[in-house]
Amino acid sequence: MIKEFEVDVVGQYYAGTVTKKHRGEFSITVNLNEELNLAVLTQASRQLGEKFPFVVGKLCPTFFSYTYKIINKPLKPIPAGKKNDQLLIIFYGKNYFEVEVSHLLFDGRTLSKITRELTLLYFEILDGVEIKGIHEKFTPKSLEDSYKEYTGRMHVEVAEKSKEVNAYQPPFSPVAKTKTTHFRLSASLLKHEAKKHQVTISECLMALIFVSLKVERAHFKQDKPIISMIPIDIRRFFPSQTMRNFVGAVNITMKETDDFEVMLQQIHQDFKKINKANIYHDFAQHQQMIDKARFVPRKLIDLYMKKYQKIEAKYITIGLSNLGKIDLPVDITERLSSMNFNIALDEDSPYFFSCVSVGDVLTLSMSSKVDDAVLIKELKENFQTFYMGK
Repeated sequence: MIKEFEVDVVGQYYAGTVTKKHRGEFSITVNLNEELNLAVLTQASRQLGEKFPFVVGKLCPTFFSYTYKIINKPLKPIPAGKKNDQLLIIFYGKNYFEVEVSHLLFDGRTLSKITRELTLLYFEILDGVEIKGIHEKFTPKSLEDSYKEYTGRMHVEVAEKSKEVNAYQPPFSPVAKTKTTHFRLSASLLKHEAKKHQVTISECLMALIFVSLKVERAHFKQDKPIISMIPIDIRRFFPSQTMRNFVGAVNITMKETDDFEVMLQQIHQDFKKINKANIYHDFAQHQQMIDKARFVPRKLIDLYMKKYQKIEAKYITIGLSNLGKIDLPVDITERLSSMNFNIALDEDSPYFFSCVSVGDVLTLSMSSKVDDAVLIKELKENFQTFYMGK
């Protein structure tokens, strides 16, 4: 296995915009119905690092770009609140453990796979019973740069994008500490509601969030469009076994209507427009840009990335990332109260929503830098049908 490799196009972007306060990190917390066994978690973490050696490493700047260096040392959990310079960290508390990664190397799909694998290892060791046939596998393809691999394979004609406009954003302080609110919802009730309207759970959640944001926007006497950024797992369109980044994004604008069904169906149509051609065009365009800048000093590229981030942030109100359901054996699921998918905010974003399901519990997490509680109040009212408590 290679010991050092160049960071992919998404990693180069985050490496250029990362700060001491924001490392482009996101995490899944596994909440247990029992007290954590630290000795078992330590052993499970070590086995995870042995199975996927690339998860232990750090970012290394070079004159022209960034590389990732794999470090040959055991993966160990650390107490919640502590930090190190690794791009994957396992935290623990009294009744939970948390896997934190960074977009410098990993995306949400990989985070969910690694968290699932660690959870399986933890309960295997705890119970002394091997769970066969459902573990993640490591292959040489796990470290493939799929952006680079696919760029140049297609030629697509994509309709010219309409001019981007500044999105509605509530008043917030860029230097404010991120606050996180969790909404525990019934996955089965949400699925039933989505099926009733012939949409997906993500589309249903998006509509409910948009309705809540409309009230907040009126509260702040603003009228700019409400726009959501949606991360897209590119593996849906381009087969890949990579456990590195392979994610894109699209923006969806809320339809200005008081009719919830009309708004929901417009969101549904916008999701249907996401296809192989426009996803390819987006990531290939960025890959080609990085390739052309191959011999531009890294510090100049970093300055460009920081400027690009600030410009793009103005076009987005929120982000919504749904990792879907993490499948585990029933006897393990019953020993978990929930999982939380948490995304840290950069200084230019007021909100980000993220969700993940385990069993019948879908936890929607809201990262916020906004002081006013108008949105939280509206969300609680609009989620009342699906609410399962704090």
